[in-house]
Amino acid sequence: MPSSFALSAITGAGKTVIAAAVIEALLHGSADLGAEVDPNATFLWITDDPALNRQTRNKMLDASDLLLPNTLIEIDDGFLEEQLATRRCYFLNTQKLSKSSRLVQSGTNQRQLSFWEILANTIHGAKTNLYLILDEAHRGMKRTADRLFGDDYRWSVLGAGRSQMKIAAMGAAMGGNVRVGLEDSLWGGKGQLAESNAQQVQQARAIVEGLGLDIATPDEAREILSLKGKDKVSF
Repeated sequence: MPSSFALSAITGAGKTVIAAAVIEALLHGSADLGAEVDPNATFLWITDDPALNRQTRNKMLDASDLLLPNTLIEIDDGFLEEQLATRRCYFLNTQKLSKSSRLVQSGTNQRQLSFWEILANTIHGAKTNLYLILDEAHRGMKRTADRLFGDDYRWSVLGAGRSQMKIAAMGAAMGGNVRVGLEDSLWGGKGQLAESNAQQVQQARAIVEGLGLDIATPDEAREILSLKGKDKVSF
C-alpha cells in the first residue's frame, strides 16, 4: 500500500539537500542511511513554479556527486517517452497539467500519449516503484494534493524540535495524520525534556481530541499502515 510523509522546515533549513540524499540513497544505496538500492525507483517531483524546479535541480546537482544532469530531468511539451524511466528524477510544474497544456493532449509534438497515459503506464509498470514528491513552495502542499488527487489519498505531518506539537496541531486541524516521538523532538514542553515517547503521544492525543477528532484504534491504525499485527510476525 502507498505511504506518505511530510518534510516541513523553514526556508534555508536544507530540505532540498535532505531530499537529494534520500534520492541518492535509493538510486545508489547508502551505508550511512542503511538504504539498499531500489533498481525500480522513479521519482516525480511536482511544484507549481517552473523556476523552482530549475532551482531545486541545480541545488541537487551541487549537493550530490552521484546525481547527474541526465538523472534529473525537467518535463516539458517535448517529452516523447511512453513512460517515466527508472533511476531518474523528473521535475514537473502543475501548469503543464492544465486542460490547455499540450502535455496532457495526445497526438501533439510527435507524442502519441498524453502525460496522464504516460503516468498510468509508469504506475502500472511491473518494474517501477514511483515516488511522488509534492514541493509546496510555500503555497500549500495540501492544496496541491487536493487538486491532483481529490480526497483519494492519506497524508501525515511531523514537526522537528520545539515545533513538533504546533505542527501536529495544524496537521490534525487540516485533516492529516500525526506522528510524534523522541526521534523528532526531545521536548515535552517549554524548557522541559520529554520523559518518553509515550508522553509525547499523550500530548498529541490531547491535541487531537481537543479539536473534536477521533483517535484510530490499534486495529484501525494497523489497517491504515498496512501492518500485519504482532501475532503474524516473528519478532
